[in-house]
Amino acid sequence: MIKKKYERYYEPAGKASFENWDSIQTSKQCGCYSCEAIFPSSELTIANTVPDPHGRTVVCPYCGTDSVIGDNCGIPILKGVLKELNAYWFEALID
Repeated sequence: MIKKKYERYYEPAGKASFENWDSIQTSKQCGCYSCEAIFPSSELTIANTVPDPHGRTVVCPYCGTDSVIGDNCGIPILKGVLKELNAYWFEALID
């Protein structure tokens, strides 16, 4: 089981990873809480997005999941944070 050290970021990460193309454009660094990759936002192009009702959602260039957040959303782009977000959103290991 993973400690809930970053619990305050669970819901904000879900929101920050949806319809986030414009937000990612102003970030320097991104992280994917599915595969836990960290990469510069400059790696992303419009080809790394899918259309949504009110914008475009970025998909990870490594795993193809719509779980990308940028460093300007207020969530630290760190391995430990991404690991815990992954557990919350994908593994359901957190009580």
